[in-house]
Amino acid sequence: IARFFESASLPLAAAAGALAPGRPALPARLGDARRAVRIAATRGLADQLPPHRPEAQEYRSYLQRHSELLQTQLELAVWLDRHRDPEAGAVVAALVQRWPDEPEVVLASATHRLRQGDTPGALAELESAVRVHPKSAPIWDALGRTRAGAGDLAGAEVALQRSVELE
Repeated sequence: IARFFESASLPLAAAAGALAPGRPALPARLGDARRAVRIAATRGLADQLPPHRPEAQEYRSYLQRHSELLQTQLELAVWLDRHRDPEAGAVVAALVQRWPDEPEVVLASATHRLRQGDTPGALAELESAVRVHPKSAPIWDALGRTRAGAGDLAGAEVALQRSVELE
C-alpha cells in the first residue's frame, strides 16, 4: 500500500519538478503533504533556498540517503558548493575517490577548486581531464572558460573552439 501511495504522487512530483525555478506555484509546493512533491519543488528552488531552511534540510537528507547514485551525489556536491557549505569539499572528495573517471565528477571538482580560489588546481585537473576525455565538449568548455578567467585568452580560444567542434 505504501508503494502505491508513493507512486501515486510521482506524477505530481514530476509536475512540480518540471516547473521552472522562480515560478509562483513552485514555492507553494514546498509544504506539500507528499514528500516526493516537496523534494521536487525543493530541487527546483535549490539555488534559492539557504541550507539551514527545513525544506533544504529534507532535500539534503534525501540526497545523502541516495549516496549510491552518482547523480544524487553530484547534485548534493554542486548544491553544497553553490551555497559555500563547508561539507562541500568532503562530498566532492568522496565523488572523486568513488568515480574518478566520470567527466561530471571532474567538472564538479574543478568548479569546487575555482570556488575555493584554486585556479591553478582547477586548470591542472581540467588539463588532465581533456587527455583522458578528449571528446568531452563540457570539459573542453570548462577548460576554455577557466583559461579565460586566468588570462590565457589564446589557450581559452583553442579549448572553446574544440568544445564547439565536439558539440
